[in-house]
Amino acid sequence: MDDKATTIDMIRHGEPQGGTRFRGYLDHPLSELGWQQMQDAVAGYHGWDLVCSSPLKRCSEFAKKLSYERNIPLQIVEQFKEVSFGDWQGKTYEEVEQVTPGAVDRFFADPVENQIPNSEDFDVFNARVHEAFTKLIADNDGKRVLLVGHGAVIRSALNLMLDLPMNNIFRIEVQFASITTIRVERSEAGLKYFLVAHGS
Repeated sequence: MDDKATTIDMIRHGEPQGGTRFRGYLDHPLSELGWQQMQDAVAGYHGWDLVCSSPLKRCSEFAKKLSYERNIPLQIVEQFKEVSFGDWQGKTYEEVEQVTPGAVDRFFADPVENQIPNSEDFDVFNARVHEAFTKLIADNDGKRVLLVGHGAVIRSALNLMLDLPMNNIFRIEVQFASITTIRVERSEAGLKYFLVAHGS
């Protein structure tokens, strides 16, 4: 293991008020359960040099609290905002299915080929997230960073770092308050990315 590696711990926000739905740009705060999920998730983690967050409340409010409590610098990055779900924003899976049967399954099977009406183009979304991640890594060489973000943002980061096809990105399950860790090492050939599995 490279002691000079950069480590990015990516935590998805906890449950927002209103439960599971296509939320996208909607700025709902965490529910009481969501706050507890986040606090439990980070309880055993220490040593972050920076907390970085999406600007949306379900991420940023927890990030600000954690930054204050642990005296860690905080950075809010607009580009880490969730993807827009267009006409589906604010709707539950069931509500979408009632109007367009089969649409949710088709979207999750291949979000690139089954774009949601009036949603953010996945190529545009990927480009903004990739740009922000590249900068985050470059600016924090050899450090450990906590990124408080969204499901699609974390999947987009994995797409960049592990060269995964975006068409299949929803095959990766990213649960509320789950933590996914990436280690970035530098070599003569460039950056090398490793997905880190957490032990019990």
